Amino acid sequence: MTQNQHAHRCLQRYLVLGLVLAGFLYGVTYQQYRHFEITDPRGAGDALSYVKMAHGDYDVLPVHRTRFIVPALAGAAQWALGSFIEDENERVKLSFYLVNFTMSLATALLLHAVLTVMGFDTLWAFIGALVFICSRVTILVTATPLVDSLYFMAIALVCLLTLTKNTVALAVALPFVALVKETTWPFLLLPVLTDLRKAPVYWVGLVLAGATVVASGLFYPPTKTAPDLSLAVVVRQHVDLVGAHLSFLATLRGLHDLQNGFSVVLLFAAFGAYKNRGAQKIEIPAFLIAILPLVFCYALLSGNLGRMFFAAFPVIIPYALVGMRSLLGPAGSDDGVSARTAPEPRPAP
Repeated sequence: MTQNQHAHRCLQRYLVLGLVLAGFLYGVTYQQYRHFEITDPRGAGDALSYVKMAHGDYDVLPVHRTRFIVPALAGAAQWALGSFIEDENERVKLSFYLVNFTMSLATALLLHAVLTVMGFDTLWAFIGALVFICSRVTILVTATPLVDSLYFMAIALVCLLTLTKNTVALAVALPFVALVKETTWPFLLLPVLTDLRKAPVYWVGLVLAGATVVASGLFYPPTKTAPDLSLAVVVRQHVDLVGAHLSFLATLRGLHDLQNGFSVVLLFAAFGAYKNRGAQKIEIPAFLIAILPLVFCYALLSGNLGRMFFAAFPVIIPYALVGMRSLLGPAGSDDGVSARTAPEPRPAP
């Protein structure tokens, strides 16, 4: 098979996969989108800031102003939809839904690629993508005016490019990832736990990411009515609440909140981690495992345990697939994992 034929087959496969996953994503998110009210966001209070930003009003909390990409895209979509939808609230809802739907679908496809590189066959990688799509957190961030869909996509992109050791693409992506949300910044350092730390181009991308964040701050208009709290002040406020969040986590309600995004998948992941230690069905790189303590700290800082902990999906879902396959028993000799159990990385330049 020639290189062009291989590329054509890969494109065809991912087009079909994208259509199938889009159908599932639409099916699980439409009800949330339909019944969400901008005037009454309930648990998604941050949505009010992003809606204002989509209208060009950046008089919101500074920590929200830095998350401008999704609101800006939604604002462009809202302008394009202006001649089709007269009701302003419906137009805003649909514009965010279209943007977030695209981001969540892209994340599912990136996760499928991550699982394939890790050694899972196409079917189990597809199941992993479905686990992501059917999560309550994915449904929430896709169907409401939030920005976490792009955050999850950025995480999946960094994981894929690090796994494949595609240092040039990673260096190009880092400035974009840094602008998504302040919680993506530690993810930029995950490649340091791999051989990519030896590639000069990675460090160039890291420097460009920092410069991009600093430069973007020069364009934020000053707030008028919103409290002008710096990121450092916000972090200190959250640190003061860690004790209360730990106490909450020790309750049944806290444990229920923590598993909000994964549900029973967390149990499968724990079992899969146990089974994978002895059998080594797949190799989970150290940089992926490092995501667990990182997002657990995020969960304790924010108090929004389940939504923040769900950012560990690139490591929880692979372990869960190992656990599921172990419980089901081998359907052959491959045990649900392709013969290539370790990634075949591209050489770093």
